[in-house]
Amino acid sequence: MNEGVIVNFNNINSRLLLLFPCFIILALVLFFLINNSFSVEGYVAIQKDLFYNLNHYFGKYEKTAFNLTQLGDASIFLSFIILLVIYAPKFW
Repeated sequence: MNEGVIVNFNNINSRLLLLFPCFIILALVLFFLINNSFSVEGYVAIQKDLFYNLNHYFGKYEKTAFNLTQLGDASIFLSFIILLVIYAPKFW
C-alpha cells in the first residue's frame, strides 16, 4: 500500500500543489478588494448580516451552544496534552 501511495504522490504535478493555494489566496484578496474590506470597518460590515442571521436562528439553542463551547475548549486542551505525550513522554 505504501508503494501505491508513493507512486500516486510522484504522479502529482508539483505545479498543482502551488497553484491551488495561490488561487484560493488570490480569490480571497479579490473578494476583499471588491467589498472594500481591508479595513476593520469593512471586514466587520461584510460579516454583520450573516452573524445576525445565524444568531437569530441558533439563539434558541443555548444549551447546545454551551456544549459546543465546552467541546471546543476540551479539544484545544487535549491537542496540547497530545503534544506533551508525543514529544515529552518522560514528563509523564
